[in-house]
Amino acid sequence: MLASFKQGKIVLYVQGHPRVLCLILAMLSVCLLWKMPLILTFLLVLMSLFMLLLASDRGKEFKVFAFCSLGGGLFESVAVSVGVWHYAQPDMVVVPSWLFVLWGIAGLLIKRFVEKQAV
Repeated sequence: MLASFKQGKIVLYVQGHPRVLCLILAMLSVCLLWKMPLILTFLLVLMSLFMLLLASDRGKEFKVFAFCSLGGGLFESVAVSVGVWHYAQPDMVVVPSWLFVLWGIAGLLIKRFVEKQAV
């Protein structure tokens, strides 16, 4: 269990779950800093590096990160350019730069979740 409800407060258990902390920080960062894309991109890159340093197989994790960053960002760029949705402040052609890094973080988290479920 990653969270519980005690005395009217939600208690998050991030000890032993640093990737969950990265996910929470990434979501908060996007919500609070989306109008400052360079700062947001920098913070997400730092979180990504932290997640990659935690990996036991950094080479494999980096490949997953790179594939998801490029693949997710490119597919999202195509969807935006054909009018499926739009971003309020794109700083790279049609999407924000931080989106590529966020796709990489998502890929690492999904990979880790799938590995945990398989055990």
